[in-house]
Amino acid sequence: MAPDSKSAGFRGPHSPRRLHLLLAAALFALFSLYGSLVPFTFQPTEFGEALSSFSRIGLFQWHRASRVDLVTNVLLFIPIGFFALGAWLVDRKSRWQTPVAMVAVGVACIALSAFNEFSQFWFPPRVPSASDIQANTLGTVVGQILWLLVGQRLVDWIRTVTASSRPQQSRVLFLTLYVVALVGYSMMPLDLTIHPEEILQKFKNGRVELIPFAQGSPANLEFWWRQLTTVLLSLPVGVWAARFRTAANAPPRSLWAGTLIGMCVVIGIECLQLFVNSRFPSATEALFGACGVTGGVWAVRRQSGMSLFATGAGDKPLAIRLTWGLSLMAYSLYLCSHFWWPMELLRNRQKVIERMGHFFNVPFSSMERQTLLEASTDVFQKLVLWSLLGILSAGLLGSLTSSRGRYRLLLIVALLYCMTLATGIELGQALFPPRVTDVTDVLLAALGGALGIGIAGWILGPRPDSTADECRKHWRTSFK
Repeated sequence: MAPDSKSAGFRGPHSPRRLHLLLAAALFALFSLYGSLVPFTFQPTEFGEALSSFSRIGLFQWHRASRVDLVTNVLLFIPIGFFALGAWLVDRKSRWQTPVAMVAVGVACIALSAFNEFSQFWFPPRVPSASDIQANTLGTVVGQILWLLVGQRLVDWIRTVTASSRPQQSRVLFLTLYVVALVGYSMMPLDLTIHPEEILQKFKNGRVELIPFAQGSPANLEFWWRQLTTVLLSLPVGVWAARFRTAANAPPRSLWAGTLIGMCVVIGIECLQLFVNSRFPSATEALFGACGVTGGVWAVRRQSGMSLFATGAGDKPLAIRLTWGLSLMAYSLYLCSHFWWPMELLRNRQKVIERMGHFFNVPFSSMERQTLLEASTDVFQKLVLWSLLGILSAGLLGSLTSSRGRYRLLLIVALLYCMTLATGIELGQALFPPRVTDVTDVLLAALGGALGIGIAGWILGPRPDSTADECRKHWRTSFK
């Protein structure tokens, strides 16, 4: 039962609490400011001149904006409105606070949006726009409505699952969130259409692939790298399909049943992309996605009843550690080849040094030149790829110790490994044009690696109140 006191959000027994929601809102607010000022090309401007120009942008007049700009600015403020209102109302049942909180959060978000736009006078080529403020306001309202509809129930559900002593519930929660994120990512940039003529035009322009390999070139190695990424992104869907809505002690679904459920998700995603102008529904991606789903279901059934963190006398810890170690090594090599492809070595030393200088560009400034679809695809795929490395790193370290304190220290080593590998890959891209070195990818790798390590610790690690004997028992049975 969620506590019903004003301070319970900060001192409640389980996360997320009010402080977590407030921090999430603050982080998204800082991200909105950062995104508004990138690439940070400062130019001195008189404050009075900027204020006079800002007063003439027509804030209270409706301005038409492109569909992509509108969607981007709305999406940018949805999480701010959601988490800010949640930080105010979580665990509070007083109805009179709701309208007060909505007005206060709304005014604060409008002020934040106006500040972001006003600051652009000092950072060309960014241009202040009233339509951006209006779209941000709409996003704030949408976020607030989402909190009122599902916010408290979502928090209570997460608390219930994370407080459970059954690790399977935690795994299913994470995998469900992943499937939802995958569907959302596949619908980006939300330039939706239901107009029959526009959908028919996609077929006429060859932007819908109904036959596998009809529009790809299997002889091209880059084609196979893309499909391997599709398989990796679909693997968690197969794991989710094998375990979703099954009893705690029940075996996973059969290979056929789990694969069928996962394929419905993969094919459903491709069908939904028919209604997104920027997306390209592909039977080839559906086929390789189905392969990833099958692999995920098979992996769950293969390890059911096995222990990947065994330390008992009847287990084989050396074989388990070798399994994790070799998997980590193989996946690290895959990441190197993935980000260095097509591996056309540049031998001009001067040009290599010049290309390395791009590493120190302003983070995320390169995404300003990308469309919303390209940027969201790039970020999502890199977060998933690096989170898998984080999970493998945490898995290897979990097989080396059953000490809770030592394991937490080793997780820092895992994060450092992810960041070191990412830095080496980025600097190595200076040798392999047309790849470009960029510190943004290191930051995404650090975030993805930390996410994967956190997921591994949350799902696979022992509970914080466990004794040493319970920790050892947990590592022996965490995958059973």
